[in-house]
Amino acid sequence: TEGAKGPSKGPKPPQGMSPQVRETQEKKWSLQSLPKAELQLLQVALKSESYWKQVNERGEVQEMTPLSQEIFAWLNESYRQGPDAFARLPALLVSRVEAANFVTMTVNSSGDGAGEKSPEESDQKLINDCLKWINGRFLRAKAKELANQMQGQPTPEQLEQFMNVQKRKRSLSAEKETETE
Repeated sequence: TEGAKGPSKGPKPPQGMSPQVRETQEKKWSLQSLPKAELQLLQVALKSESYWKQVNERGEVQEMTPLSQEIFAWLNESYRQGPDAFARLPALLVSRVEAANFVTMTVNSSGDGAGEKSPEESDQKLINDCLKWINGRFLRAKAKELANQMQGQPTPEQLEQFMNVQKRKRSLSAEKETETE
């Protein structure tokens, strides 16, 4: 039968089975195909609850690959289940990925290696860099999609959408340039 959340993705475990046992019967995610920025963002977001909230409050999660969106949605659902839920997120993720060592690896967010920044500043820079890369990739794909749709006689709405995407791309590029100066 179908549950409240839609069709099941495999055989349903018996009713008396604990949620932990049910989790192990769900499909495992392969993280090998995810972009490096999305993997690093997931790793650094799992370092602290404040990082987790910061990443999820921004809109870039919706601009990630479908697999990353699925992982973040699943972890957010688990996170909302209680006050101590954040501490369990890495363990939950380990149970659902093929390469569990990914979750326990630490992200080298020290930047240039000079040690001038605190770990928190380095983590914040990594979060911002990853989010900008994700946003830039999304905007490039959106611009390409709109350009393909506009072949022939574009509508005013399509032209406006395309111009808005181009403006966002330019402002993102300008942000990157001011950071490197």
